[in-house]
Formats: sequence, C-alpha cells, structure tokens
Amino acid sequence: MKNESKEENLKERSKKVLVSLTHLSIAGLPKGYTQFFDRGEGCYIYDVDGKRYIDFMASFGPILLGHQHEGVDSQVRKQMLKGNCLAGPSEKMVELAELLSRVIPYAEWAYFAKNGTDSTTIAVRMARAHTGKRVILRAPSSYHGSAEIWKEGSNRRLLREGVLPEQRAYLSPYVFNDVKSVSDAVEAAGDDFAGIICPSFKWDYGFDQELPTIEFLTYLRRVCDENNAVLICDDVRSSMRLSLAGSWAYLEGCNVEPDLSCLCKGIANGYEMSAVVGNNRLRKAAGTINATGSFWCNAIPFTAAIHTIETLAQNPSIHENMKLLGEKLRSGLNKVAKGCGVEGFRQSGPVQMPYFSFDQERTKPISDRVLIQTFCSYCARLGVWFHPYHTMFLTAAHTDADIESTLSVAEVAFRAV
Repeated sequence: MKNESKEENLKERSKKVLVSLTHLSIAGLPKGYTQFFDRGEGCYIYDVDGKRYIDFMASFGPILLGHQHEGVDSQVRKQMLKGNCLAGPSEKMVELAELLSRVIPYAEWAYFAKNGTDSTTIAVRMARAHTGKRVILRAPSSYHGSAEIWKEGSNRRLLREGVLPEQRAYLSPYVFNDVKSVSDAVEAAGDDFAGIICPSFKWDYGFDQELPTIEFLTYLRRVCDENNAVLICDDVRSSMRLSLAGSWAYLEGCNVEPDLSCLCKGIANGYEMSAVVGNNRLRKAAGTINATGSFWCNAIPFTAAIHTIETLAQNPSIHENMKLLGEKLRSGLNKVAKGCGVEGFRQSGPVQMPYFSFDQERTKPISDRVLIQTFCSYCARLGVWFHPYHTMFLTAAHTDADIESTLSVAEVAFRAV
C-alpha cells in the first residue's frame, strides 16, 4: 500500500479543524499545486514532502529580497533578544517613519498597521475625515483588500458572506485609464465627492494587467485638486518592488503624486507591516483616525521593514537586476512559446510583476481557461511556481540560472498545451 504523503495527511486533518485556508488556498487551481509548505530559502520554496520550487509568487508579494534574507533576519534576531511586544512602540517605529519620509518624496508622515486591507480602509477614512464627504471612486474588480467595503457581487451573494449592502454604500465606479468615466462619476457624486482610490497599476484577478497612462493619472490629480478631494494610491501589491519612491514614479515622465499611499507586501520582506503615508494636507485628518490592534506596535516588523528598505536604498542594482531578469523571463517565454508553435500566449504588467494569459480564452470564465491551467500546472509539477490567474513576482534572490531553469521547464509545459 502506498504511503500517504504529508500533503494528503495535512489536507485530511485540515478539513476537520479549519474552515478556511485564506487567500493561500489552492482551491480552484489545477492539478500539480501543493497546499502546505515547510520552508523557503532565497527564491525557492519547499513543500512538506520536500519538493523544491522556483518561487514566482513570493508568498503573494511580501517576499522581496528573498526567503530568509540574512541581512534582514539577523537584525530581527537582535531585536528579538531585546523584546517584541512591549509596553509601547520601540524607537523602530519612529525610525521607519523617518526612513519612509526620506525615500518617498510626498511622504511627510506615516500611519502604521499590519495588512494591506488595513491601509486601504484607513486611507478611505482619512479622505472622508479630511473632506467631510462620503463618496469614494473605485474601479470595480480592482482588489483593495478583504474588508466589507471592498466586497463585490449581488446583495444576495454578499449576505451569504455576512456583508450588508449598506457597508458598501458611497462607493462609485469608474473605469481604469478612462478619463470620461471618472469625470462622469465625479459629476454624479456632486458635493459629496471625497476622493479616488486608484491601484498603482491595474491588477484585477484573472485579467491582463495594465499600467496607468500619465494622462489618466494627471487627470485624477487635477480633478481631486479642483474639488478638494483626496487622491489615494493603492501601492500595496507593488510596494518597493518597482521603485522606492512609489510605483507611479516608476512610470517614465510621471510626476503625479497622490495625497495618500497605501503600502504593504514587500516593505518588510515577509514580516507583518503596512502603512499609509501622506502629505501635510492630510496630517490633521490622519491624526483623528483611531485604528489599532494588539500587535500593531511590535518592534520586529518595524525592524524588518527598516532593513529591507535600507538594503534597497543602499543597493540600487537590486531594482535594476529584477527588471533585467524580468525582461529576460518575458522575452524568453515568448521565444519558447513561438518555438513550440504555441499561439496567443500573452504577458502583461511590469516585467518584475508578470501576468500570463492566452488570447483564445481571455474572456472565458476562469474555470474554462484550459490553456493557462495546463501550462501552469505542468510548470508546478516540474518545480516552477507560477499562478494561472494572479500577478506574479520576481525577487532580489532570483538569478540568471533560475530564469534559464524556468525557461527549460516552460518549454515542456508549452509542448503540453
């Protein structure tokens, strides 16, 4: 009789005691994916049965420098010896706020939290507190977190999740990169227009990614200024991965600055940290917000964030190399797909944060996208961790050799498509 794997054993045990495996659940993914992991090292992850994968998900974004980065983790160990959950904040909270104000041009203060959802919902509260108005413009399907305010779907469906329709009141839709749709939404909001939340780029789940045009961002800035409204950049997913100065600064020729920016994911290389940073126009309103939790002042995440950001600031080649490797992966995959006679393979978004799809099935329901499912499934079985529907991530730990190995695996996967 075949011995049961640790993976299968954990799956069976989890069914009895867990009602959710959070956003890291592999439910809905094709065969070849594993649920439980044992460890990470550099750009590699190892499942509970010992199989190694080249990791292009970076734990859905928080890993930026690489798993178990010695420079960051050594500082964490030092802080651990001094204490973590103390009677109040440590000096690290002040130091991190000072650091963010140095590397992000428009950041004149910081408000810290734990998760991306915290930062986006706090930013909305700040916008409403500052303006005394209620309507926030957001693009439907643009993920801003798991709080009730961001949930989408019919009222009947949302009630099954315990979400009340009124919890989503005063959100008005617009279309990403569509100036007229924003203009119409602002006009409809009238005197109740509080602000706009815009992702650093379009990253809707299951759809091709899209960078904002400078013309679009310039219009958002102007219409907010004309109406004393607040422009919020949701930089949670891309924090520090594209640019220390904020992801819009990554766009060539872009000088648009938001009033508030939401940070999370890579800013602490896997440790639990998020922030809202803003300009002095919002300082008074931000100071009125009471949002906290039992562990929000813990010293270790602040320590990790400081050393993650300092590592990036002191080594500009990290960002340069991630971009070069992303370009190598993108051009290499296109070349391999063409060599295998595969048509319609698409890649979108920044090269450091790729998304894959096929022309033939872009408009199909996710469950019917057989081509991308087959490709990613074969890659996972052969030790490359891609995602068929979500943004992916390069890290500072990836190397040329990892990209070459990935392209070799991709050739096998493309031949199976």
